[in-house]
Amino acid sequence: MSAARAFASQLTDSVKMVERNALVMMLSDVPEGPHQYRVGLRRLRAAVKAFRSLLDRVAAEELNAWARDLGRAAADWRDADVALGDIFDPAEKAGALPVGAAALKRALETERRRARATARAAMRELDPTGFVEKIEAELDSSATPFGTVWDESTRKNGKAISKQRASAQRLLQPVQKQARRSLDKAWGKVLGHGARLETLSIEERHEMRKALKGLRYTVDMFAPLFVDENSAAFASKLRRLQNVFGYLNDVAMAETMRARLQDFKSSPAAAAADATLEWHQDRAESAWRKALRRWRDLEATPRFW
Repeated sequence: MSAARAFASQLTDSVKMVERNALVMMLSDVPEGPHQYRVGLRRLRAAVKAFRSLLDRVAAEELNAWARDLGRAAADWRDADVALGDIFDPAEKAGALPVGAAALKRALETERRRARATARAAMRELDPTGFVEKIEAELDSSATPFGTVWDESTRKNGKAISKQRASAQRLLQPVQKQARRSLDKAWGKVLGHGARLETLSIEERHEMRKALKGLRYTVDMFAPLFVDENSAAFASKLRRLQNVFGYLNDVAMAETMRARLQDFKSSPAAAAADATLEWHQDRAESAWRKALRRWRDLEATPRFW
């Protein structure tokens, strides 16, 4: 498969995922709607990043910015789902909350209803369907993704070399070469954080979580190209580490719960929020030790590419 065909395939799959889940969000309140909608947009952005060197710079930047804005439109809705489903519910089921739990839950549900309404209004304005149609039209009308046209030229050894010709050659090359470059780059970002994992600040842990997420999407994208290698073991260990960092991010979200709730006045609800945070913080230290072990395990795993 050529790099151009691989990019077009990834883009098509991503925009279809975005389109399906945008419809789900407009018609339903199920948490999987905003979650899978944002996953589709992250996959799209991961594909743009992986193939960026092959694309027209302006078109790639426009596509990335549009996907980023569409993702932000649903961010508060997704955060509100996480606040209830991943932060509040486990603490309540564990019997860790005082009598104010019901008041806290009502406040969180009010916040989620507000977030849903805001997200739907923003998405109507941004028009995900129009976004999908634009991408599909570009793919249908271009021999290469987004035209991939450069007018400028450069000189090497006294000779003018067309960047358009060089780009066309890269687009037609087998995708494995581009895949290895992209995987090396994504792994390098994770490795930079992992090398000093034990001393990372809270902000740096957050950056590592984002780097792990970028690596995860890049691995998911390119792993099928390496069917004879042990990509499954690497991907499994990566997911296990990413899950720990996801939980630690949820704990950080619990710390901002009060500030995010507009109608958070009740002292019983405040006490329940404090108890929720304390319950998760007690588990965060154990999760961090698990992250250290899982990082060492991933680092020792052969890279399949």
